[in-house]
Amino acid sequence: MDEEQTVPTTYVLPNKEFLEIADGDTLPEIGDGIYTGGVAYRVTDLWFIDDDDAPLPYGFNVFLTEAPKAGNTLREFDPIFFA
Repeated sequence: MDEEQTVPTTYVLPNKEFLEIADGDTLPEIGDGIYTGGVAYRVTDLWFIDDDDAPLPYGFNVFLTEAPKAGNTLREFDPIFFA
């Protein structure tokens, strides 16, 4: 029986640090929100990297920017927790 291979997904934070997330079944889309480490982010770009010499890891690289404080749905839902 063939095992299905998964491709790693790496989230690239604004400071160019990598946040590796376990292989998932779905990829976020540009504009999606991600909340991790107490910070709300928006997905701004998504690239698949398949080059051993690239400065990014193999697989899907999801680029994040910090979500604005104004108009942030999470803050509107609970302004104390998502301050």
